[in-house]
Formats: sequence, C-alpha cells, structure tokens
Amino acid sequence: MFFAKVIYKCKPGARDAYCKEVFATGVVDATRKEKGNVDYTYSLPVDSENDVLLLEVWESAEDWENHKGTPHVKDLQAIKAKFVLGTVADTFTLSKT
Repeated sequence: MFFAKVIYKCKPGARDAYCKEVFATGVVDATRKEKGNVDYTYSLPVDSENDVLLLEVWESAEDWENHKGTPHVKDLQAIKAKFVLGTVADTFTLSKT
C-alpha cells in the first residue's frame, strides 16, 4: 500500500473556499473512482485555521503516479493556485507482514 499525507497551507481565510471548490469541481469524486484508490480523505486540523490535511491511500505507488496525470488533478492545480500558499507532502510505502 502507498500512502500520501499532504498538508495544504491555504492563504489566510481561504481554507473554506478551497475545500468548497475542490468538492464542487468533482476532484474528490473522480479520484475516489480511480483504479487503485483505496482512500482519499480531506480533514481540517483543529490546531490550524489555514491548513487542510489530505490522506491518500493507493494500492501502489504506480497508481498514485498515474493519478497525478489525470485531468482532475490538473483542475486541482488551478484551484491550488487561487487558494494555497504551499504544500507539504510525505509519502510512505507499507507492505503486509
């Protein structure tokens, strides 16, 4: 399994607008329907009024890489340009034992 933890650092006061637009444009629904997607969940950290946390779980790193080339990720990039100052991402690969 491949995991990505992404923190979007939104412009002050822009977090709600960012989230609303991400969901309204269908980015979330389209991603959840992709081959290899196990989970794609947005959360709002209680200790930061401008951050958005995204947890992605994929069957493989290859599935995640393919996801990054989809039209809805291009849409996400345009949304980020309007509302997000920066992004911090960590990725992990876990195997079953």
